Amino acid sequence: DAQPAKQAAPSPAEPTAGTQSPLSGRVSGLTGSITAFTVRETATSTIVEMAADTLFAFDSADLSQQAEEPLGKGADLIRRGGEGEIVIGGHADAAGSDSYNEKLSRLRAQAVRNWLAARNVAPAARFRIDAAGETQPKVPNVHADGRDNPEGRAQNRRVEVIIPKG
Repeated sequence: DAQPAKQAAPSPAEPTAGTQSPLSGRVSGLTGSITAFTVRETATSTIVEMAADTLFAFDSADLSQQAEEPLGKGADLIRRGGEGEIVIGGHADAAGSDSYNEKLSRLRAQAVRNWLAARNVAPAARFRIDAAGETQPKVPNVHADGRDNPEGRAQNRRVEVIIPKG
């Protein structure tokens, strides 16, 4: 398990896709741990979930140096998977506007697709981007009493890769 990423103050600038950026291994004010890479199976697919805080710096779509390991594990699973469409879904927490979170989640999913395509993991035509933004949280972004839930928001920032089974 990788250490969570350091959170900085949100940037007012629009997110942009890129390739690499430095990333520290700590999260300020976050007491829980983030599982950087999980795999679950369904009857028809393998779903790989990667914590965005491991793949990207806060408020960025630039892949971090830490991203290499989870992306490499995901690439191995894609190579062993079946034929068909591979869906790369970007997810965000509820901080920021709906449109900003949709755009950031799309750019993050595209960055993962670009990394995989550049390494010839699968033909580019097999990848489909799904920008979920903040619409599919795993856990609440706020506690029942309305207080911020930083641990929950961290879990909601993720990229999922859905790989068809062979």
